[in-house]
Amino acid sequence: MQTINQLFQLLLKDIQEKMNDEFDRNFERNTFFAEAWNPNKHNSIGLLMIWTGALRKSLRSEKIDIYSIWLQSLLPYAELHNCGETFNRTKRN
Repeated sequence: MQTINQLFQLLLKDIQEKMNDEFDRNFERNTFFAEAWNPNKHNSIGLLMIWTGALRKSLRSEKIDIYSIWLQSLLPYAELHNCGETFNRTKRN
């Protein structure tokens, strides 16, 4: 018979899979769940959040501890998007 902790860890694994799917769908819907992304973040190619797909592909939830599931990206600009910060971009030659 499984212990409560083992059942809780199985539940967290299920939540982790659902969370990964939902975060991926956010990119399809151009929203963060029910909140639409800022419409002024377009350029001639499309939405900046999905321009190359690198941010979408970089999201990982590989870490689960006893009470938490950690979703992270190792891209340096991921936190800027997550916090809604702005920055000046230099033009490429």
